[in-house]
Amino acid sequence: VLVLNASGRVIAEEFLYIGMVLAAALPLLGILGVIGLTVAGGRPKLSAPLLLALVSLLMLLGGVTLAALGSLIDATLADETFKLRDTTWRDGTSALIALGGGLGGLSAGALWWAPKFYGRKLNAGLAYLQVLAFVGGVTLIAVPSLIGGGIWDLRFGPISEGRGASEAMAALAAVGSLVVMASLALLLLNLLLSVLGKAGEEAGDDPVGGHTLEWATASPPEAGNFAEDPEITSERPLLDAREAEEAR
Repeated sequence: VLVLNASGRVIAEEFLYIGMVLAAALPLLGILGVIGLTVAGGRPKLSAPLLLALVSLLMLLGGVTLAALGSLIDATLADETFKLRDTTWRDGTSALIALGGGLGGLSAGALWWAPKFYGRKLNAGLAYLQVLAFVGGVTLIAVPSLIGGGIWDLRFGPISEGRGASEAMAALAAVGSLVVMASLALLLLNLLLSVLGKAGEEAGDDPVGGHTLEWATASPPEAGNFAEDPEITSERPLLDAREAEEAR
């Protein structure tokens, strides 16, 4: 059975693609729900890694949703001369998914695990500056591309080839790319100063107040992790130990 739009174009494959994209967004919504419940049940410390991870997750979810929306518009629009997939809309969603979600998640992981791997805390000021630069850079790339494709029908946008896009859009995307690279440079600088330069404080076994077993080892972990096998009574042994200590 073929599904046709007003112009007679087959759109069954379009809706299959939209369904797959939306299905991919469900795990992201589940993670956001878990984070929301965690925040509601306690008072988490809003550190730079956590902030970057949250923003990265929201960018990834936004990119996936906007990609599905663009496909839905392409599938149902009668006018064949306007397809969002052929405009800078595609570049904007790609920036949110690949840069915001992918690179942002990797950067957040680097900030979170560096003290455990190297035994030294990173500079908090540089970490927050890195987050600010990263978010600003991705925004400068994605938002003009989405606006250009959705409103002005700009073709071959600033991220791909730059032809047909306005000079202002191309300039904003170029600046955004530089700002994103600057954020990565800040991460590298933070590691160099804090770890190699030994400017960072010693991390200790548990620099983040973790709940799980990896935060019970030394930073960085020694060979074998533990001299003796630890007694594990739940999935959150460090939290259990702290609560038992407080109850005494």
